[in-house]
Amino acid sequence: MPRFYFHIRDSGGLIRDDNGAEFDSLSEAHHEAIKMAKSVVAEMYDIGDVVDGQSIEISDASGAVFESVPLARP
Repeated sequence: MPRFYFHIRDSGGLIRDDNGAEFDSLSEAHHEAIKMAKSVVAEMYDIGDVVDGQSIEISDASGAVFESVPLARP
């Protein structure tokens, strides 16, 4: 089963996910990234942080980015 990593990209750089998680497919990893994005946005909103251009990058162990899921305000 492939392991996917969910890094957070913002204007300051990249916050790396060093653990990742196993999913059967990129499609399943994409759905997980959407759930993560919703959770991160809700947390940011609760503490008053600004959602502005951040995204979750889905990559493999080599760092190859398959997809980027933007964070967006609810």
